[in-house]
Amino acid sequence: MVEVSDEDLSDEERALVEWAKGDIRPNFDHPSTLHGAEAAESGRKLLEAALGGPENLRKVLGGRPPLDPAAPIGARSPIRQVRLPATMNTELSELAAAEGRRASEIIREALAAYLASHRAS
Repeated sequence: MVEVSDEDLSDEERALVEWAKGDIRPNFDHPSTLHGAEAAESGRKLLEAALGGPENLRKVLGGRPPLDPAAPIGARSPIRQVRLPATMNTELSELAAAEGRRASEIIREALAAYLASHRAS
């Protein structure tokens, strides 16, 4: 942590320090106080506005990008676990390495094709 003396601060910064030292307590009974999903949505909109849009907010938040580009920020993609025969797992790993892709990408692509062909039936 960096120590900063009062002499190094501007008048505005000193005023902010004094304000921050004060007794800051939210008024949860005030009619404009937001809670839960409503508060989260309001906070997200404020951050998007401050950062210049949802894409910049996604970059700042980091983490894994959602698989669905239409998913809200912070949404997690559902996870399914599948057991594979050893030979199929080896083939999948070799194909993924040869194509420079992840096995999960190949599995999603194959499942999408399977679902599309069965929807048409």
